[in-house]
Amino acid sequence: MFGRAAGAVPGYPFSKAMRQSGLVWNAPTLARFLKDPQSVVPGTRMVFGGITDAAQLERAVEFLRQAGAEAGNGRAARPSAGRRP
Repeated sequence: MFGRAAGAVPGYPFSKAMRQSGLVWNAPTLARFLKDPQSVVPGTRMVFGGITDAAQLERAVEFLRQAGAEAGNGRAARPSAGRRP
């Protein structure tokens, strides 16, 4: 998701507010959004109260950054516990 324009994944029904937000996802914009989605993108359909704990917010952004980096490197997602690939 990092480097991608918000609301730009084909086929997903993003809100008009998200599609027209002008955001490009990076660590600072994602942190602002996850802290208070409604203030960053008024009219978003994301029903989420936000992450107020700074350490928790930092961990969430880093998790999403790493997940995107792994996907971008062509690595397949790990199978869930108990499932065989």
